[in-house]
Formats: sequence, structure tokens, C-alpha cells
Amino acid sequence: MRRLLGVALLVLTLTACSRQSGIVVATVDGSKITAQDLLDEMKIESGSYDTAILDSKVNFEEFRRQALERLVQEAILIDEAKRLRVAASDEELAAAPEMQTDAVDADKALAERGISPERWRDLQRRRLLIVKLIEQEVLSQIPISDERVAQYYKEHISEFRENAQFHARQILVDTRELAERIHSRVVKGEDFAALAQQFSVSPDAKRGGDLGYFDAQSYPEVFSQVCQGLSVGQVSQVTATPYGYQIFQLLDRRPARQRPLAEAAPSIKRMLQEEKVESAYQPWLDGLKKKARVTINEKALEEVKLEG
Repeated sequence: MRRLLGVALLVLTLTACSRQSGIVVATVDGSKITAQDLLDEMKIESGSYDTAILDSKVNFEEFRRQALERLVQEAILIDEAKRLRVAASDEELAAAPEMQTDAVDADKALAERGISPERWRDLQRRRLLIVKLIEQEVLSQIPISDERVAQYYKEHISEFRENAQFHARQILVDTRELAERIHSRVVKGEDFAALAQQFSVSPDAKRGGDLGYFDAQSYPEVFSQVCQGLSVGQVSQVTATPYGYQIFQLLDRRPARQRPLAEAAPSIKRMLQEEKVESAYQPWLDGLKKKARVTINEKALEEVKLEG
């Protein structure tokens, strides 16, 4: 998926939610790109450049032209997604990695950059539309034989060995005294998750301390070491760690295993397709560009400049 995002320029900038106001610098099959859209794009991208570079007239004009080309390409892709009726549901949007942040923290970060939550959601919906479009029209069309999948599995079989995994909750506090008091309450039958929400200083406290499934590679080794000695449902003693004082409750465990080919095949096939997506994507995109009606208002374009 990361390769797909890079190929499609899916780190879409704030201009993704084009405002239909202001001077139009370009149209793409009727979709308008305004001077304000382009200026927003340039403001964001300018942070990646040394200001001395953009002081050069030639460099600035090339920088501005490239910014416009990105917006044109995005408009072409969005129009194609609409034509093929590619849709992104609210459920898919909510599950997107970019939306998996604390709402309050996310809104604060967006406000600092002058972005409204509504604009951010629209940006991510457009990003998701383009991802789905490329998956449907490019990725799925790349042929990968069953023999090639089996060969990869055989040559990389160690990649599909899974360590023993644990599903646990934790409570993390700063002092042993508090940890012991909480542990006593758990032993007496109080709800572990509720106590985690009330006392734990770990970010997972809002989930009742739920760590999900993990092994020694995904979390500090001490987590697995403690959980290894627990039975499902059992609560650990207070454990001093580099992070503070922790209490664990084991919810489930999965033994180490070798994932069979039948289970691993879909992810192998997708990975092999993604390795080839760059070479397949460009001809497909070039075909869309040839069909698109793009008009650029050169005079309006020349007037778009960064302030300061």
C-alpha cells in the first residue's frame, strides 16, 4: 500500500478540496483549479525548499508549474474515479490510517495549520478514492501466477513464521504505591479495563489498557516475558519496568506457528503486484492525460506568487 500511495502522489495537499471561487488558473474537463488552490499548494510545498532556491525567478516558475501539474493530475484521477463510480464509504474513511488519531489532538494539529476538520475529511476521502481507483484499474490488472506466489513463499518461508502472541491489557502508573493499590482492587474483583481508564497514564488507557495482540518484536520484551507466565484471564503482580509500574491482564495467547501458503498467498500476490505497479501506473495515467481536456490560463498563472 505504501508503494501505491507514493505512485499516485497520495500525500495529497490541502488543495484537494478545491474551492470554486477566485481566479481560475486551469480547468480539467470542467473542474476548476483556482489561484487560491494553487497558492495553498505552493505554501505547503515551499516548506520543503530552501527559500534561496525559490528566490530565483526560473526556479520559482518551475516550482509553480510543478505544483499546478500535481493539481491537474489529481483532478484527472478524481474525475476518472467518478466516471467509474468508485466510491469511498464513511466506514472506509473512518478506518483509514490517517483518521486513526485522537479527535481532540487531531483537530488541534489541524487548526495550527489552518485546516478545518471538514477539509481534512474531504482530503482523506479523495485520497481514498484515488487509492481504490488505482487498486481497481492498475493493481488488479497486474498478472501474478500461482506458481510465482508459491515460489516466493518457498524462497522466503521464514518470513511467514509467527512468534507466540499475547493479547493483554495493561495499567501503567508512576509509583509502586499506586500500582499496589490498583492491583489490590483488581484482585478483589474490580474491572481491570475500568481501572485502566481511570488510572493508567499509557495512551491505551482510553481502550481500557487493551494492547491488542503482540509479540516480543512489537512491544518491549518485558511485556512478553510477563505474559508468558500468565494463564488466560490471570493478572500479573506489579512489575517495575523502564516505563513505570505496570500490571498486565492476559486475555488470550496464540502459539508460534508457520502460516500456510494458502493463508499467505493473498498478501504475497498483492506485494508482488505492488512491486510492478510503478511501471504499470505511468502508461495508464498517460492514457488518462491524453483524453483529458486541460486548459491553463497562463496570464492568471503568472500572477500566483508566494507572499513574503
